[in-house]
Amino acid sequence: MVVTNAEKCPQSSSNVSLSLVDAPAVIKSKGLQPEYRDSAEINVKKPKASDYQNMVQALILHAASEYKCLIATEDVFPDMATQNKWAKKAWKDACAAADERYKLAD
Repeated sequence: MVVTNAEKCPQSSSNVSLSLVDAPAVIKSKGLQPEYRDSAEINVKKPKASDYQNMVQALILHAASEYKCLIATEDVFPDMATQNKWAKKAWKDACAAADERYKLAD
């Protein structure tokens, strides 16, 4: 039996639901660009997950949770290359879990 990092690390006990099922359906295409909510007050230097549409918000929270698990189980102080690799992996896994395709901005 193979145990993944996501199985090693329990989900956060925050009040935010990480369910990807509740998010509204969007048109699937090849690599959608995440869009901000219409009513969001956006801080360009530090955007929040809640600034984005419901589906993108759920993907961000899912990817952040997986990334946090990688930090806790693999390496507490990863180098920049490892951080980028893990962030891309977490985003790809979140999109695959939701059967969505969104581009990860650099």
